[in-house]
Amino acid sequence: MILYETALNLIYDAMDEANHYQQDGYYLVKSERTPLSGKGTVLDSIGFVSFILCVEERIIDQFGSIPHTLLDEKVFSAPNSPFMTVSTLADYIYKLYLIETEC
Repeated sequence: MILYETALNLIYDAMDEANHYQQDGYYLVKSERTPLSGKGTVLDSIGFVSFILCVEERIIDQFGSIPHTLLDEKVFSAPNSPFMTVSTLADYIYKLYLIETEC
């Protein structure tokens, strides 16, 4: 089972990779409060999608599979999108795996 802290570390690893492609001065800061979408993010739309795909790759590398893709249209457009901050994304990943293991 994936834990919140594990999800957070996978996101931080993906941030390291994403920062290699960011313009100077526009880096993702390793903080649970870092915005990933909306106001205050340093990611453009392509950078955001690439980052989420990188997170998925980290999950697959660590656990061999992923319950389903993180980029779900319904989830992305929800009022309380899990893609707002690092913390909301880590919580979303944790809950996906919690639901998966309960089934």
